[in-house]
Amino acid sequence: METESTAPGDARAVAVSLLEPVGLALPADARDFTVDRSPLEPFRNASLTTFTAGSAEMTAACEAAGAVVAPDARIGAQDAKVLRGVQVEEGSTLCSKDSDYGRGPAFRVVIPPAETGTVHVALYQLPAGR
Repeated sequence: METESTAPGDARAVAVSLLEPVGLALPADARDFTVDRSPLEPFRNASLTTFTAGSAEMTAACEAAGAVVAPDARIGAQDAKVLRGVQVEEGSTLCSKDSDYGRGPAFRVVIPPAETGTVHVALYQLPAGR
């Protein structure tokens, strides 16, 4: 697993570089970043960025990016795979967006039910032909 955990400013810069192209902004209070960019078959350009942030701010960022926001979401098999086995807390919100009708980059964001907590952002590209 290629997990990056560098100096706070560097880790934030890596997260911004991954999330910005899909229109997803980080909340101003986001901190404690880790990024996993290890290969994840069959998805191309897959990554999982984890950080601590305010839940309301992250939900607002998802809405601003045009994502579907689903409170109390259940995680399906594909979502579980791109989230790399992250344990989803009951009552979490799932934000999702697929670009270009499934051909472009997609993201899934798990936002905890608490006011502040660990946010997981999975970015990936669906395999050709899907």
